[in-house]
Amino acid sequence: MSESEEDQTADEPAGESAEPKPRTRERQLFLGGLRGGILGALISGLLAWGLISNTTSQGAEWKAVLPTAAALMAMPFGFVVGAVIGAVAARRKLAALLPCACHHTPFPPPGQPTLVVDGRQILVEPELWRDFFPGYAPPGGTPLRLGVHLRAADSLSLPRGLTGSHAWVVYQSGVWETDLALDTTWKSTCEARYWASGGPKWGPNVAVDVTVRVIQAAGESWDVLVKACTIKMSM
Repeated sequence: MSESEEDQTADEPAGESAEPKPRTRERQLFLGGLRGGILGALISGLLAWGLISNTTSQGAEWKAVLPTAAALMAMPFGFVVGAVIGAVAARRKLAALLPCACHHTPFPPPGQPTLVVDGRQILVEPELWRDFFPGYAPPGGTPLRLGVHLRAADSLSLPRGLTGSHAWVVYQSGVWETDLALDTTWKSTCEARYWASGGPKWGPNVAVDVTVRVIQAAGESWDVLVKACTIKMSM
């Protein structure tokens, strides 16, 4: 086992399963398809046997042979249809067990705790919340929302071309990756606000880690890590 694999194993919380392993997923899909195929074959065979036995007008010998032949011919078709339906159902069941739909998202890059641009400290301040306002929010609250403030610590204007472009929010084994959009209603020369919505329904009142990617027009970029940000409840 390589060092990176050992580190990754060591970082996984004991007793927690992030998501079904690849072999387990393949096995569940196979078993779901097999069960569906067998059930489909039985149903189609019985339907074909019953239909032919009730409609045939041949003699006694043919009344025994034709329904059986029809059932045997119908069963492979029923198996294929049932296998497809069973595999799809198993896949949906597995997807429901995953922490969120973004489980294929690459893990965020290692971030630095502070941002210094042209010798000036830039504060990166995430805020996360979900809305539970009665009559406005849906049952169970809105999906997660993220706001990111870029603020010059010296209260002077932000460096020209500095932009928040991307964010990763990590909660346990789940990762929400999102682009950031500029809040054009925020009027300040020493501060800019970016936002994103449509995240997972984590929390509220749980701590997450947020990595924010900040870029400059000159082509430089920084990944800033802010740990233990609380997802708040908005009422």
